[in-house]
Amino acid sequence: MFPGGVLFKPLIADPRWPHFAAAWQHYIDARQFSDVAAVSFGESFAFYRDRIGGAWWEVGLHAGVFSVFDLDSQSFDLVNADYLVGIPLALRYEDFSALFRVYHQSSHLGDEFLLRTRTNRINLSYEAIDLKLSYEIADVVRLYAGGGYLDVKQHEENDWNADVSARAGIEIDGVLLTRKLQIPLEYFMGHSPNGQFYRDKVQYFGLGTHFHF
Repeated sequence: MFPGGVLFKPLIADPRWPHFAAAWQHYIDARQFSDVAAVSFGESFAFYRDRIGGAWWEVGLHAGVFSVFDLDSQSFDLVNADYLVGIPLALRYEDFSALFRVYHQSSHLGDEFLLRTRTNRINLSYEAIDLKLSYEIADVVRLYAGGGYLDVKQHEENDWNADVSARAGIEIDGVLLTRKLQIPLEYFMGHSPNGQFYRDKVQYFGLGTHFHF
């Protein structure tokens, strides 16, 4: 019970992986905002872990809140907040790992931003399942792929266009005893990861601090 750590390592460049983080992001030619503060609160941890043959498996919890604030507004308005909670089932055998997850996500616009811009609100709330497969090569390269199904078919509505999310920086182990601190440069191009704006094509770069167990 509560073994510590996770079998399926965090996806560092995934803008919706639950963890604690704060970042500045500059959007290029976006219709709604230019400079935002992207803040996330959450974590991934295991409830129970055991062996099955030569492999390990575990069940745990994913929970997170992902918010963006408009730094160019007078009161740094909350623009959008996404709430995610899920139950992940992970399997690991040597350098191969897999993650199957059932989760819920809902998205909400900030009151000040909504009143100021009169943006049309989308009632975006759904349950989904997804599966990710990962393989690590000599602690240098990690390959992973996956897919999912949800009742609001976001990527199908967006014609299955691919998004690009990249991060590169430094990592410091042992911060606050057990955490990893990452300070990466960030780049994203594709449909907005912020739930209420998922139909918008955006491009941004930024700098952030990220904490992982």
